[in-house]
Amino acid sequence: GAQGEIRDLLDQVPRTIRIGSPNPRVLGAQLWELESVLSVESQDGAVVVRTRQPAVFYAQLQQLAAEGNVTSSPSPDDSVESIFRHVVEAQ
Repeated sequence: GAQGEIRDLLDQVPRTIRIGSPNPRVLGAQLWELESVLSVESQDGAVVVRTRQPAVFYAQLQQLAAEGNVTSSPSPDDSVESIFRHVVEAQ
């Protein structure tokens, strides 16, 4: 499908985002307050978040990052393989 159609399909699938932090429990508590967050898990030096609203979540995360509690935020669900799997499963 077209790029827009693919993005629309991806927005229907919960996304997993791993966020590095020097204080994952503090960051996790802050993230849990966001309406865009479905779940929060604390891991070694990171927080793993699930969201159905990645655009909204990333905008909110930028505000928290400005406070200095975020060191990185690669998304395990943003690999080409993962995106393909989500699109195929959604059809």
